[in-house]
Amino acid sequence: MLHQQSPWLYELKTSRKAYSFGNYSERRDIVIIGGGIAGVMTAYFLLTLTKKNVVLLEGNTIASGATGHNAGQLISYLEKPFEEIVEQYGESLALEGQKDINSGWDLLEDIKKTLRIKTPIYIFEGLSGCVSAKPVYTHLQNRFLRPQVSHQNEFCLIADDCPFLEAIPSTFSDLYTIVPRKVILDLLETHDTSYSVAFTAKKGCMNSAMFCEEVIEYLLKKYNDRFEVHENAHVSEIILNKEDVYTRVNNEISLISNKIVLCTNGFRNIKIINRAGKTISSELHEALHGKIGFMKAYTFKDIKKPVAISYYNSKDSDYFYLTRRPSTISTDNHHNLVSIGGPEHFLADKHTYTTDHAYPKDILKKIDVFIEKTRINEFKEHYEHVFVWHGLMGYTKKGLRLIGPDIHNKVLMYNLGCNGVGILPAIFGGKKIALFVNDNVHKKSIFDPNI
Repeated sequence: MLHQQSPWLYELKTSRKAYSFGNYSERRDIVIIGGGIAGVMTAYFLLTLTKKNVVLLEGNTIASGATGHNAGQLISYLEKPFEEIVEQYGESLALEGQKDINSGWDLLEDIKKTLRIKTPIYIFEGLSGCVSAKPVYTHLQNRFLRPQVSHQNEFCLIADDCPFLEAIPSTFSDLYTIVPRKVILDLLETHDTSYSVAFTAKKGCMNSAMFCEEVIEYLLKKYNDRFEVHENAHVSEIILNKEDVYTRVNNEISLISNKIVLCTNGFRNIKIINRAGKTISSELHEALHGKIGFMKAYTFKDIKKPVAISYYNSKDSDYFYLTRRPSTISTDNHHNLVSIGGPEHFLADKHTYTTDHAYPKDILKKIDVFIEKTRINEFKEHYEHVFVWHGLMGYTKKGLRLIGPDIHNKVLMYNLGCNGVGILPAIFGGKKIALFVNDNVHKKSIFDPNI
C-alpha cells in the first residue's frame, strides 16, 4: 500500500481537543510561535523551570511541519565542520557548543523518565560509510579537534585496500584501525564494495511527532493553569516594544506578552516590526534558506535490530541515510519500518512550499537506484506499506542553530534553524531559553543570534 504521507504522522493518534485562538485581554508572560519539536521543548522547559504562563501558537496542528516530516534520526551532530567553528569562534566556545548539543541526550532521557513517555526511543551506536576521502578527513579532523567531547566507543575502520589510505595525514593515525574490507561491508549492511571506511557515532531514532503530542498532553494536564495551546493560529505580525510584544493572530486578534520565542522553520509570512531598535524582519528571513528533503519508507517482515546508517557515496560528499526500527503500523510485532532519505532540492521561494506537493519521479528513481546498489536485497521481499514524503529544512547563514535573544531587541528570542539534524539541538535550545528567562543572563555561545 502506497502512502504519500510521512509514516510519523500516519502513526500519530491525537485524542485531545484542539482549541482555536480566541480574544485575549490579559497579558501573557511568553508566547511561543511554532508547535514542532522546538516549540514543544521550549514550552516544556519554560513550564518546568520557570513560573511563567505560556501560550503556544501553531499555524496548523502540533508537529505537522518539519517535525512530522523528518527522517526520525537522533544525533548530536553539527553540520558545519568543527574546524570552521573553531576558526570562527575559538576552541573554547566551539567545544562548549558541542557539549551543549551532546547534553540533549541526557535531557531526552530525563524527559522520557519524568513524563513516562510511551513513544519508543531507540539509542545505539550508529554508522557512517564512505567511498571517498573528503568526508573521512572531515570526520577524523573533527575527532582530532574535540576528543574530550566525543562519545565513548566511537571508532573508525579503514579497509586495508582503501585507495586513499596513504593520503590520510599521519596525525590521525591513532584515530582509526585498518581491517579487511568485508568487516566494513558487514557493518554497513551492504554489498557495494566501493565503501572503504566505516565510523560510528551515538545515534538514535524516534517518532518526534508522536513524542511532541505526548509532551503536549502532559503539559496541558499538569500546567492547565498557565499553559495554553492554540492550533490553526496563523501569526501575521509581531510588534516589538521595549518591554512587551503585540502578536497579531489570524489577521484580527492581538495578544500582548512580555516575551516571544520564534520556534518556526523561519519561512512563515510573519512581519516583524521593532519599535525599540533596528529593523529585524528582513534580516530574519534573509538569514535562512530552505531545502526540501525527500524520503521513502517501507514496512516489512524483519527482525533486525534498530540502526541508523549514513552512506557518503560520492566524491562531493553527497549522501543517503537510513533508519530502521520496529514498526507500530504493521499487523504484528515482527515488522520493521525502514526509512531512506538524502536527496535535497534548494527552495528558491520559501513561501511556496507545502507538504502535499507532488513527489518528483526522478527523486523516487534516485532513491530506488541507491537501494538497489547499496543495500542487501531486503527491500525486494514482501512489504506491507510504502511511504513517500518530503519536508522543509531551515538552514541559517552561519550554519548553526539560533538560540537566544535577538541582538536588537531581547523581548524576541529564537530556538530555530534545524540545519538538517534538529531534534537534539531543539531540546537543548528549549532549556537554554528557559534558563535565560529565569535570570536574564546570557552567556556567549556559538548559537547566539547575530544576524
